[in-house]
Amino acid sequence: MAGSGTARIGLNKLSSAQPVAVPGTSWTNTALVIDGSVGLLPNTASYGNTMAIGSLAGSSASAKLLGGSNGLVTYEIGGKNLDTSYAGSIETNAALTKVGTGMLTLTNAHTYTGATTISAGALHVTGQLAGASAVSVSTSAAFGGSGTVAGNVTYADGATLLSTAVASGSLLGMDVAGSVTLGSTLDISPVVPEGGLLVSAPTRCSAPPAASPARRRFPGFTRARACRLFSARTPTP
Repeated sequence: MAGSGTARIGLNKLSSAQPVAVPGTSWTNTALVIDGSVGLLPNTASYGNTMAIGSLAGSSASAKLLGGSNGLVTYEIGGKNLDTSYAGSIETNAALTKVGTGMLTLTNAHTYTGATTISAGALHVTGQLAGASAVSVSTSAAFGGSGTVAGNVTYADGATLLSTAVASGSLLGMDVAGSVTLGSTLDISPVVPEGGLLVSAPTRCSAPPAASPARRRFPGFTRARACRLFSARTPTP
């Protein structure tokens, strides 16, 4: 598929046992919307497979982005710089790279086995990243939410921790089963649900870089409390 525009896939008669096979290619200018019980299966070679998607959206929890047919596929999502939400799942031998300036929100449980890389923009997780692969967040990129993460998470200096804002003024944090490594500076920014009102700006915290122990919980907190916790950490040797 080439060119720009919106590709909408919504064949409810298909199941995950009958996936739609697509070439492992670039959809960088395409806004992909997946509705219904559809599984998208890239035809891949045994190595070096990247499928670039301009934006990913869809309201169906039964939609699936599947791993490559012959080797891991990396879904590179976000080149259209849009804020979108995807209710489906990403599964099996796949990896995820977030690019572009927009925010991608994942609300379902995802079991893909490859790495998660936030190179630019934001990845907001209110569901689960259930695969045990690592998550890395680049400088000026953002990651977080109120969901759960099975693997290790590493924030570069100047990366942003996202938390879901609630009416009480607190921020809902995420539950990380692996270790969490923070850079020397960390921005903490609320994500306001649609229709909400953001009344204060993101907060920047500073501390020596350190790694937290496994099973780190970022509970509900105010930004001031989060900075106190962050600044009080003792760096690892």
